[in-house]
Amino acid sequence: MLAKVRRTIARYRMLQPGERVLVAVSGGVDSIVLLHLLYELGEDLKIDLIVAHLDHGIRGAESRADAAFVAAEAEKLGIPLILEARDVPWYATEKRLSLEEAAREVRYRFLEETAVKVGAERIALGHQQDDLVETLLINLIRGAGLAGLRGMAPVRGRFIRPLIDCSRAEIEAFAREHRLEYRQDRTNLERKYLRNRVRLELLPLLEDYRPHVVARLARTARMLGEAADYLEQIALKRLEELILHEDDERLVLDRQGLLKEEPIVKGFILREAVRRARGTLKDIEFIHLQKMLELAEGEAPRAELHLPGQLRFRRLGERLSITPMQGEAEPEPFEFPLHLGENLLDKIGWLFILKEVEPARGFVEDPLRELIDRDRIKEPFLIRNWRPGDRLRPLGMAGTKKIQDLFVDSRVPQEERARAPLLCDQQGIVWVVGLRLSEDYKVTDKTKRALLIRARRLK
Repeated sequence: MLAKVRRTIARYRMLQPGERVLVAVSGGVDSIVLLHLLYELGEDLKIDLIVAHLDHGIRGAESRADAAFVAAEAEKLGIPLILEARDVPWYATEKRLSLEEAAREVRYRFLEETAVKVGAERIALGHQQDDLVETLLINLIRGAGLAGLRGMAPVRGRFIRPLIDCSRAEIEAFAREHRLEYRQDRTNLERKYLRNRVRLELLPLLEDYRPHVVARLARTARMLGEAADYLEQIALKRLEELILHEDDERLVLDRQGLLKEEPIVKGFILREAVRRARGTLKDIEFIHLQKMLELAEGEAPRAELHLPGQLRFRRLGERLSITPMQGEAEPEPFEFPLHLGENLLDKIGWLFILKEVEPARGFVEDPLRELIDRDRIKEPFLIRNWRPGDRLRPLGMAGTKKIQDLFVDSRVPQEERARAPLLCDQQGIVWVVGLRLSEDYKVTDKTKRALLIRARRLK
């Protein structure tokens, strides 16, 4: 076992000399064997160990007995211990989660916070090969895509799983051989939990069909994991190229660019886009990604889909946006004065540069540069956003036009209209930035002084 775990640590580059490792110890056989193996390897690997135990408050006196057992084990080995109790049942009720989900969230938050507190570079978990296969089967039953079928990664961020290549039988044999005591969690026998039913019913049945099925499925999970990791890296790179706009409220993608990708890459790009917009993929399943892709590929130029986590996925012409369903009210009205020179408006993400120049008709081709007649302006200048009823006389037209209609004609997505900057003076709208100059301010043969305005959107 020592040699096997040492090979796993080396293969996945789990540990480096001098690192501090927080070992998550529940008191069960897996975590106790993990603790003893890392203790035996500690001097050779030149690592520093700290034990972490969380009392979930689920099993009352049994939970407290688990904590006391782990404390005694850490003391026996001379390893520092961090022990905390948190009310998982209350958290489950407060967050409307199952007890399983709540326990997992609270446990991982405890481990992350503790690692930061003690300066641990790594967090060692006791998951082993059977856990990997159980996760694979659970995700398969739930209809997960390729990313879900990889099961548990040997290394994910600061979390490592040194026992991932060891079977439950090997771990229990090691505990017997070394006369290691450990705690039994009676909830592991309760068949109301899907993982328990997979372990107690499905895996033994599969073993009847194919001996050593756990090892075979573990190899499959690892191959799927390698494929998923590779595709994720491709998707992350392509996502960066497809993002048209990103802020705290929305992520906008280029639809045509997405549709040019290979089918399997499209799904991974959308998956990473959701992760980026929401910060997590919790409750996002393969079926959600399929529906997102169907909406993107469909014929309807405007459509939307509601996703778990209060997310809205919308198609607006050739743009795809991911926004929260809450907090979608129109932005507050903004108004900023402008002066000659540089005007950095970081609150709305724009830079404006105003400079007096010689008149030159036909001088400007860049949509973010405009030349206007300096003497037609009634100062002061200002930048503000669109308001209902706003109109201007577009360059080359005799009559006026609603700014709202100009947005529609120019295919400006609805969600961007209230953020579009308008350059105004005390008489009206001079320039809808990037779209149309007012006829009233154009440079003519009679213009004596001109003003060059350059606009730049900040990242």
